[in-house]
This record gives sequence, C-alpha cells and structure tokens, in this order.
Amino acid sequence: MPDKSGYIASMTVTMPKELEDFVARKVRSGDFHDANEVICEAVRQLSEQQQDWEQDSPELRDFLLASVRGSHQPLKLAELEQLEQRILAERQK
Repeated sequence: MPDKSGYIASMTVTMPKELEDFVARKVRSGDFHDANEVICEAVRQLSEQQQDWEQDSPELRDFLLASVRGSHQPLKLAELEQLEQRILAERQK
C-alpha cells in the first residue's frame, strides 16, 4: 500500500510458525487478499495504539509512569476481594 508520496516499501519478515499460521488463516477466511494485507493491517493498528498513548495528556502519562515505576505494596487477598466486590456492585447500579 503506497504512502502519500506513492512510495511502497518492501521488507522481509521472520515470524514464529503460529503467527504464520494465523496470517494464513486470515487470508483463507477471505478477510484479506494476501499476507501483505494482514501484516499491513496489524502494523497500522499497532501504530494507532502507540499514537493514542502519545496523544494522552502529559499529566496522565506522568501519573501512569510514576505509578508503574514507584514503590508498590502487594494487595492482600482480602483487599483484592473487597475491590472486586466494589466493582461488581458498581456494575449492578
């Protein structure tokens, strides 16, 4: 698929057998014309996901990164169960 300038890149991709089988199944299903379309769609979706993250507010990004990188205390089973109950109760409202 050409970009805006009409340039089409060619690339050789090595993948595990299970991914090759997945690509082949998608082509056989008729969802895609060939393996190239499957791979292009997968890369396009990954690119969109990455852009979504980059477009989040800097404050949210900083908060999430600090949360992940900061010190953590594991939840006790009772705390996890209480959290689950609160979530289930909220869903039922």
